[in-house]
Amino acid sequence: TSVLTLINNKGVDTSNVNEVYFVDLNNTTAYTNPSEAPKVTFLADTPKATFTAQDGGTIETWTDENKLYIGQESGVKLGPSAAYLFGTEEEENLNVIDMSGADLSGVTDMNSMFNGCYKLTSLDVSNFNTSKVTDMGYMFQNCTNLTSIYLSNFITSEVKNMRNMFYS
Repeated sequence: TSVLTLINNKGVDTSNVNEVYFVDLNNTTAYTNPSEAPKVTFLADTPKATFTAQDGGTIETWTDENKLYIGQESGVKLGPSAAYLFGTEEEENLNVIDMSGADLSGVTDMNSMFNGCYKLTSLDVSNFNTSKVTDMGYMFQNCTNLTSIYLSNFITSEVKNMRNMFYS
């Protein structure tokens, strides 16, 4: 299950979304009055992408025109799987993905995480904590317009599968 599928299943219309932002609700100016922000609360644990509300809290999502925000105080914790997080047909129109407010320290599986994000031209994943990741296969497969990617802090010492990681 991908991020847009999870959120659609909770009643938020993401049909016009082409930008996704993971945010720390303590440090965001994405909205000025949280009590008035349209949002949906969910906790999802699926065979593919997994979201966990930290400290028993809730993960809130809301849209603003073509932007989708996913946030929680202290950031959104993902894991152990981020497989297919954006790797389905629903995400093929995304041209901005900002995961700076996501905690990936518990993620072990990033297989096909961005697979098929055709409209992405740049992606900064330098803040990803990849120290526990064992599978990065097909991670950026079919990201055919991706011309710049920032991987400066990737730790790959535990990775066992990088098959077709950048294949297009």
